[in-house]
Parts: sequence; structure tokens; C-alpha cells
Amino acid sequence: MRGVLAFFRRFVVLSCGALCLASVSCADSEPDVVSATGAMVFDYATDESLPASRLAVFVQTESDVRRVSSLLVVHEETGYRWYVTAPDMIKSGDKQWACAPHLLPPENGRIPAGEYAVWYTDAAGEEAESAFTVAYAEKLFGTTADGVTAVMTGATEDSLALYDKNDVLIYFGKRRNGWNENADILRDYGTAYYLRHCIAADGNRVVCLLPAEYLLARDGEPGAADDTNEAASDD
Repeated sequence: MRGVLAFFRRFVVLSCGALCLASVSCADSEPDVVSATGAMVFDYATDESLPASRLAVFVQTESDVRRVSSLLVVHEETGYRWYVTAPDMIKSGDKQWACAPHLLPPENGRIPAGEYAVWYTDAAGEEAESAFTVAYAEKLFGTTADGVTAVMTGATEDSLALYDKNDVLIYFGKRRNGWNENADILRDYGTAYYLRHCIAADGNRVVCLLPAEYLLARDGEPGAADDTNEAASDD
């Protein structure tokens, strides 16, 4: 969960300086919601597996987001809903969001596409409402990692996420010039343990997280990610 939230701080919010806020008691004020955004996430565990999916919801507020108590997210057509108590909070510059980055699909079902309503409730029980739309290529549910870019609609953007051994995100952005081998990455980020390619489309509203590629072989030396993954599967 820590890695998921960190990823969305940098990717969906698009700010390397985003901070996670703690809930505090603040002066009373009416909740004021600017907008809501939903991002559909397809998460690939291996090259051969089909993706797990989830919905990430971000509610931008004008009023102090630290007063948030809950979010209620409802799919308009089916009535399926998620009720989130104590949502995560993110601040970037003068912007702030209440967020639920890990909403799972109905049992034996999928996150439905279409129109969603979201209710933001503050500590005083006051509500504000917003809406967003979820759209994605249905074929992604039946597509393995190597076919993602062919199935995603519109322009795509490939970013690189580096994680340490504790699954903490330590870099997110474009592959840097000179990062031709794993050793090049480790020279700049010595605590990096694995990387994931993040393919995004539709203004970051559809995100595919490709399988982890490990940067270190078992002997601790920089090694090809494919070789490391194969070795790890023998455990």
C-alpha cells in the first residue's frame, strides 16, 4: 500500500514534491470540492499473467483537506459503491487532494466504466459532491504485459518507477540518458532494488504497471532483469 500511494503522489498528481498530510483539527468551514478524477489501474505481476485491476480516486478541494472524514464513490448505472473512511491526503504546492488509491472491483467482477459520483464528507458531517468518468479499453483485461501498448487507445507515455527493498518509491520519471544498463541506474540510485515501467494514457486516467524487473542478481552484482526474474522463480 505504501508503494501504491507513493506512486500516485508522483504520477497521478504529477508532483515530485507532494506531501502526505496528517489529519488535524481545524476551524469549521464548508467543504469546497474543486473536481474529482478517477484513474483505472491495470497491475501486472508477471509477463504471462493477466492484470489485476483497481480504481484510484482523487478529490481536489479548496477547503482544508485535513478535515476530510470519508469519501463515498458510486457508479451511477449499477449503484456499486465504495465507502472510504479516513482517506489519504496529498498536498502539492497550493493544491490538495483527498484520495482513495486502492478501490478493488466487485467480487468476481470488474471496475465498471461510465459515470461516477463522489461524496466528500468533512469532520462536521457536511457534504460536497463531484463526479468523474472512467473509460478504458476492455481488451486490457485479457492482455498480457507485452501487448499493453498495442491495446491502449490514444497516445501513451512510458515512465520508470524505481523502488528499494522495502517497496518505497525512490524515483519516478523518464529513463535518464545514460541509463543503458542496470549498473548505470544503480550508480545514480544505489538503494534501487527493482524497477517497473508505467504506461499511461488518457491524461493518466488509464495506467498499466508492468511487472517488476530486478536490478540485482543473487550475488549482489548488477545483472540483467530477465535473468534475475528467472532465478527468483526457482525459490
